[in-house]
Amino acid sequence: MKKVLLLLLITFLITQGQVIAFGPSAGVNEEKRKGITKEKTLEAEKTKEKKKTKGKKEEKHVSVRLTKEVKEAVNKALALKDDKSFTVTLTISDIAFPVLLELEKRNVEPFSSCKLISNPPTLPGVGINYVTDGIIDVIAKEYWTGMAAQDAFLPDEVSNRIKKLALCAINYAEKIGSAVICLKKELKKLKNWVGITDVRKLFRECLKKPEYSGVKQICEQAKKLIGKCRFKGDLNHFLCGGLKVTISDGISVKFGKIFIYADNHFAGMSAEYKVSSAWSLSKAWEKVKEKLKAHEKTKQLVKYVDYLEAKGKVYKAALLKKRVLDQARTGRLDLTLSPNP
Repeated sequence: MKKVLLLLLITFLITQGQVIAFGPSAGVNEEKRKGITKEKTLEAEKTKEKKKTKGKKEEKHVSVRLTKEVKEAVNKALALKDDKSFTVTLTISDIAFPVLLELEKRNVEPFSSCKLISNPPTLPGVGINYVTDGIIDVIAKEYWTGMAAQDAFLPDEVSNRIKKLALCAINYAEKIGSAVICLKKELKKLKNWVGITDVRKLFRECLKKPEYSGVKQICEQAKKLIGKCRFKGDLNHFLCGGLKVTISDGISVKFGKIFIYADNHFAGMSAEYKVSSAWSLSKAWEKVKEKLKAHEKTKQLVKYVDYLEAKGKVYKAALLKKRVLDQARTGRLDLTLSPNP
């Protein structure tokens, strides 16, 4: 009976996928199994470590004494950097509008659909017009000025055009406002090592980065306030829902006391930049670039800067140019290049 029960037990365990070893070989098999498991674990850890280090680049260190020729070229390129007589003050609009104009022409959204810079909004453009070929239409003029005097609601067609322009202005402000915050952080580290060209390059790169939550929140709130437009005081001023809109050789948008889009005011922010009109980091770099390429050790610095700019990392490239030129004027370079820019 015991044999039958033992046979049944063994059969049951086998059918459940379990293996039982009897006799002296059981301990040996268990030790063998543990050894195989340990080997597999070690192999897996080695594979994991290889994957981590695979493709990992090492830092490059550049330490070199520059020739007299290179040192002189660098100092010549930096001659006007600290000359205050060439300092100019630029507004956000001075920095942003030339960049935005270029993006409008290159069909980059949301700028190409709106063209607020290349085709500034005008009253005739939205349908409020009483002049044809230089001749004043007296009846049309009385119609529009009469409506303006009564703060009357605009015809739907005209109202919709102004609302569309207001939405464009808010979209511009969201991009510009975020870029201004980004630019402020970058200029803080670059300090007086930038000229007009450099600031615009940095601004262009900042436009590509995600919008800041605070700016986005203000602009989203402004979008929700857009409503049917009516005149507000005169022909150039309108109230579109909760937004105050002005059209006069361009557009400005405001809600409450916050300027969303106006000259030097975007998403509630305003800023000015003091930069050199005669010197720029970009131009200085170009003047010494060939001299640096002529030497094997400094050639890799030029390649690294070119690589960063090709990847659209304008800010990181500018920081490296600043470090190289600042050290090079002393006649010696001692830099470490990050493997993951």
